[in-house]
Amino acid sequence: MAIDNGSLSANNLIYPHFFKSLDKSYGGFKYRDSVSIGWNLVMQQFNCCGIYGYTDFMLSHSFHEKWREPLHSVIKEFTMNFSIACCNKIEINYWFQGPCRSKDYIHKRGCIEAFWDEADKYKSLVVTLVTISCLIQLVQIIVICYSRKAESNKVNTIKVETSAGN
Repeated sequence: MAIDNGSLSANNLIYPHFFKSLDKSYGGFKYRDSVSIGWNLVMQQFNCCGIYGYTDFMLSHSFHEKWREPLHSVIKEFTMNFSIACCNKIEINYWFQGPCRSKDYIHKRGCIEAFWDEADKYKSLVVTLVTISCLIQLVQIIVICYSRKAESNKVNTIKVETSAGN
């Protein structure tokens, strides 16, 4: 998707709010707070990761997710640099139990790009609905102006008849 200047300014307005929730409140896939659940749903539904990509999680102060890889009889724990919700494939076998072992398994695009891609799908529908709404409001304005004009003419006619009768 080509990002135009309008999208860039909208991104500049949206990014601080998204980043604040990702940085301060997102705990990870296993957390059940509303921010974590919301981010997980968005990332899974839109096949995206973070705001601009999976590297956003490296900057987060609240994100702490770990996965374990069994090495013979010892389980070695690793800190993850991205959410499990970013995975499009989870590999589990005898030698490896962990999400997204390869970077090929991670959704590369950020959720802002996914949002604009989704918005582009419905652009013509939104433009049509806004146009119809504007036309309806224009018709209402014309009807109100016409009815006020008709009322004004009626009042003037009554005043003229009353003055002519005197």
